[in-house]
Amino acid sequence: MHTHPRPPFDPEAEAALTALAEPMPAVTPGAIPVLRQAALPVVSDETLLAAGVTRRDVTVPGHHGAELVASVIARSGHTGTGPGIYHIHGGGMIAGERMIGVSQILPWIVEHDAVAVTVEYRLAPEFPDPCPVEDCYAGLVWTAEHAAELGIDPGRLIIAGASAGGGLAAGTALLARDRKGPALIGQVLICPMLDDRDRTVSSTQYEDAGRWVRESNRTGWAALLGDRCGTDEVSVYAAPARARGLEGLPPAFIDCGSAEVFRDEDAAYANALMELRRAGRAACMARRLPRIRHARAGLRHRTGSDRGPERMGRPHSRRTVSGHERAVSRAIASAVRDRTERGVGTPGGARRDGPRRQERPPVTGGRGTGKRRRNMKAARFYGREDIRIEEAAEPSPGPGQVKLRNAFAGICGSDLHFFFYPESLPFSLDEPHPLTGATLPQILGHEFSGTVVETGEGVTDVRVGDRCAVFPLAVSCGKCAACRRGLPFSCPLMGSLGSNVEGGGLSEFTVCDASKVHVLPAGVDLRMGALVEPMAVGWHAVARSGVRPGGSALVAGAGPIGIGAWFAFKARGVEKVLVSEPSEDRRAIMATLGARVIDPVNEDLADAVASLTDGDGVDAAVDAAGAGAAVTSAMAGLVPGGRLVVAALHEHTMDFQPTRLMMGETEIVGAVGYRPEEFDEVIAAMADGFYDTTGWVRELPLESLVDALHSLRHGIGGKTLLRLG
Repeated sequence: MHTHPRPPFDPEAEAALTALAEPMPAVTPGAIPVLRQAALPVVSDETLLAAGVTRRDVTVPGHHGAELVASVIARSGHTGTGPGIYHIHGGGMIAGERMIGVSQILPWIVEHDAVAVTVEYRLAPEFPDPCPVEDCYAGLVWTAEHAAELGIDPGRLIIAGASAGGGLAAGTALLARDRKGPALIGQVLICPMLDDRDRTVSSTQYEDAGRWVRESNRTGWAALLGDRCGTDEVSVYAAPARARGLEGLPPAFIDCGSAEVFRDEDAAYANALMELRRAGRAACMARRLPRIRHARAGLRHRTGSDRGPERMGRPHSRRTVSGHERAVSRAIASAVRDRTERGVGTPGGARRDGPRRQERPPVTGGRGTGKRRRNMKAARFYGREDIRIEEAAEPSPGPGQVKLRNAFAGICGSDLHFFFYPESLPFSLDEPHPLTGATLPQILGHEFSGTVVETGEGVTDVRVGDRCAVFPLAVSCGKCAACRRGLPFSCPLMGSLGSNVEGGGLSEFTVCDASKVHVLPAGVDLRMGALVEPMAVGWHAVARSGVRPGGSALVAGAGPIGIGAWFAFKARGVEKVLVSEPSEDRRAIMATLGARVIDPVNEDLADAVASLTDGDGVDAAVDAAGAGAAVTSAMAGLVPGGRLVVAALHEHTMDFQPTRLMMGETEIVGAVGYRPEEFDEVIAAMADGFYDTTGWVRELPLESLVDALHSLRHGIGGKTLLRLG
């Protein structure tokens, strides 16, 4: 039962809406495919031509380099530069396409000779937050960056959207402000979807009445946010109603119906902006249409209703809906009018001489998408304990190469050696590499994933838009004994991305040979893709152990290589696996994953091995610790004829008594790197669900690299992935 009586629907407007559309049942998760197949109010090319407007489609980069389609709509024969409208369609975050809602902005295009760009962002639940809003922001950046060729004055660009598109427009405006991105001079938010918390009065009043009811709203938010919905983990960019600091946003025009689920969240957002307006720190105009339900946006001035808008919070004079549309048009006109005349680009109407400078406009991706910037952000290594996050030249692919927009890059133990102990590396950093010519400063990072944004001549097996993990080994001499035996990682002249080959994963873009990228299947995301390389190290070590399904193993060290070895043993059918780790935190992580763990400092490792193997000893042990004590204790736990695999770099020498090897006919083998086919085997195991990142993978921004290196040196923190998008 409703605690608060809901406002009635306007009978005349309701009759018009009923004539325009069939009744819409509540949307449940299972009904999302049905909703997508329903007839939607898409503006046809014929309608555009009848209005004297043309459309052309372009490809623009989305979040993490995905290819999106956008439509550019302008008056026929448009020349020069003029106002720009960046449009985002509605659909509850789960449906719709870029031409929905264009009927609303069509009069603005015609009346003001504006150019509109409407983007095909990706939908939830297949692409949950932050993908939709990040797609929209990437499209806005592309629009601003290509303003001149589109016929847009970048100083007269507004953003507009209705329903979910209005919410995404508000979130995109927040991103543009916080990232110092494109300078918007206005935002038009029509019945915007702003709040996931489902706790306003209006959200409870429309359980079963209206075009978009409470259950539909819950479905849309749950698809976008998953288990985070309604919790404190939701970003203000996904749900702008959560934002507390609204200063510095472009002037806003907000409207909604009084008889719809979004009424109160829209009013609260508008009121917050109004408070700033009164303080001279924002500009906002808000209107509420009495007795109009959600989807009034589809009701244009032809409906003839005499019910009019009122200002949010107090009555206003009666006008027709056509009067409301004219009010919107006037708001657009004021926003797109030359700012040097009106000064509307800043809160309070202060004059500004030009658009806000875009300090670092993001690059576009793929062939044929326009000009690209020259620089990118990268982590460059200059010498011992000297890494700098700075601008570097953005690469372009040559024949047989691909260009990646990097998504995530991991910090490896070898990166710690680079930073703290460069003298321990098996190659010199003082001279150019004899095969690659690479020298300091060097972009680090060899564990990374990304999306192909451009391909060089002759590339046929990889396409723009493919999500990939990168096999970093780039070159070896091909002549030495190691190369002749198929061991390129043991070649004294081997070169790898992120160490001694130009370019690395700790940057926004990387170019590499197309043969070095391994395309990820649908079930493996880019975050997991950045873990393929370190997991392949553990996979190769397990392959070197020779243990068969049903055997037993000891893993010494629960860092990323040790975790990878444990996953690999499990994926290969080896269930009796003991993990030895002195760190309490790392033991807890392994226990959470389901591993048998032991503290080798305060517990008896020999007893634990005997208990696991009925006193026999393990068939194989993997040294993933890089410590002498771990090697000797692992050897002591082997069954006669067992094998120890050394898979970790050691900073120090160790005392060693070889008689133990002789008496037990024990083997010690090394394991360095991995084979290309092992990369694919790891990816397949990931797709089959054998890998779980719970508790041991953390994400940090690239700017936290140096702090992360220091914490990892002291054993603090699990596997660290740096965000590069």
